[in-house]
Amino acid sequence: MANTKSYYYIEGNTVREVLPEQAPIERERRRRHIDQQTRRNRQRAKSLSAGTVAFMTGALVALGLVAAVYLHLQADVRELKSNNVTMQNELISMQDANDAYEKEIETSVSLTDIKKKAIKELGMQYPSADQIVYYNVESKDYMQQYADIP
Repeated sequence: MANTKSYYYIEGNTVREVLPEQAPIERERRRRHIDQQTRRNRQRAKSLSAGTVAFMTGALVALGLVAAVYLHLQADVRELKSNNVTMQNELISMQDANDAYEKEIETSVSLTDIKKKAIKELGMQYPSADQIVYYNVESKDYMQQYADIP
């Protein structure tokens, strides 16, 4: 053991290992072997098989189709929302116009004018006593009254 030299090296950790004299040669051979294997793995990783390319192309086309359909549906939703707002605005304006017309009709005709026209132009008369019919309501019957009777 007088002629053997010891070498120290660090591999992945800070622990030193004492190796005999052949260690640098072994280490170099192992490094070359790892380098060759790494080169082969890198070459395999760089090259793509036809199946992988076909799969990726199909996935890309499918993704493009899904994106196009999504954008089309999103545009349809926006258009429907816009139409909905337009129709709501039309409804509000029609309701306002209807309320205005109803107020105009209510204020333009009075009950006294109707009574005068009915008596004078149409020849209507108040009922006589023999034309009035009274009736009794039994407890089993019912009646819904929507307005006060004058």
